[in-house]
Amino acid sequence: MTTRRPVTFVHLDRLDHLEEPALQSLFDQLNREFFRGRIPPYRIIYGQPPGGPRGCSGYCDPDTRMIYVEPSPPTPEGLRRVLLHEMAHVGSLGHGKRFQAKLLRLARAGEAWAEKEAAGYAEAIPGRRPLTAVIAEQIRGMAIDHPDRRWSELETLCAIEVGRSVVELRRAAPWAERVWDREVSEISRDRAALRSSPRWTWGT
Repeated sequence: MTTRRPVTFVHLDRLDHLEEPALQSLFDQLNREFFRGRIPPYRIIYGQPPGGPRGCSGYCDPDTRMIYVEPSPPTPEGLRRVLLHEMAHVGSLGHGKRFQAKLLRLARAGEAWAEKEAAGYAEAIPGRRPLTAVIAEQIRGMAIDHPDRRWSELETLCAIEVGRSVVELRRAAPWAERVWDREVSEISRDRAALRSSPRWTWGT
């Protein structure tokens, strides 16, 4: 018997807060309130970044100075939280100590969720290791999660996760695509072997 989880519905009266003028106004307000207006102008767009990582609630692109937000559910409070998170990424790609410090400043300003996020990232990055080792580990993890994707689709996401631009990632790890192909091949081979292996049954 399968137990079904109750479905939670979120009632949204209007979606005006997702229109671009409202997003820009919110960005300006949060910039003044939490960042002393020091973040340069960014265009805020509701939706997923074209050609960028998919399935994320927010993405900050410092090259084009655009921030994409798509909270789920798209409530005003969820939007505010995602936008603050992405604004903290300006000048602090990745989730390292510099980004964590910004989250802690948000927490001290009354954003309780930011302290929990900072603690989670701190646990995930316990110490400083060579960048090449961090990149290799990130590639392995992403290959497990996305074995059917191409490296070109995930390169930007990998760069963000290790706190570098795509150019810096390519410079530090020119071998990244080869490692990706190897990891994906090994994962596919292991899964195929597991599917074809005989299943043991116990006699009575």
